[in-house]
Amino acid sequence: MGWYTAAKKMDGYLRWAYNSWTKSPLTDTRFTAWPACDTYLVYPGALSSVGFEKLIEGAQDFEKIKYLQSSYEKNKQTKQLAELNQALKKFEIKSLATTTADDVLKSVKHLLNQ
Repeated sequence: MGWYTAAKKMDGYLRWAYNSWTKSPLTDTRFTAWPACDTYLVYPGALSSVGFEKLIEGAQDFEKIKYLQSSYEKNKQTKQLAELNQALKKFEIKSLATTTADDVLKSVKHLLNQ
């Protein structure tokens, strides 16, 4: 989510539900026709979920992307900026029709470790 948000030059992400738990959230996460875990990101008792941890990772990636873009622009590191911006172009819906988001993410994540 963080990379897509950065690629589309958005400044945030609105999640509709954080803790709208079902009757038995620890044993059955489904709610009517909605997919599992759609109604909440954390479990009762402040227990995290895979979805919540991935959301955190995406937010951290987003912040790092914004920091690097700003730093590269300030320091006139045009090669690094171009490489990062080119990586963001991979997060187009059309591109994701032929490869998984996970594969795209794996191919560009190293850019955040510079």
